[in-house]
Amino acid sequence: ELDPSFHYSYQNLVVIYANQGNLTKAIEYAETLKQLRSNDPRAFYNAALIYLARNDRKLALENLDQGLRVVGADYEAEQLIRDLIKKLK
Repeated sequence: ELDPSFHYSYQNLVVIYANQGNLTKAIEYAETLKQLRSNDPRAFYNAALIYLARNDRKLALENLDQGLRVVGADYEAEQLIRDLIKKLK
């Protein structure tokens, strides 16, 4: 079972693998992070960035839409998501 207290470790793995160009592994950890932090819009935003790096616009937009659904009071995350959606449309 996944331990939500380790979400920062998963986020770090996403960044490390993305920086190494291993987008397959980055997506794997981004998806795990989304499971751990399903109410965190930044988890969806970060997954969207990895999907964009893989030229998968459709999945990027799906993740951004999911992020908006859980944004709550995180206005900074909401702005990041909305800005990226504008750039993609």
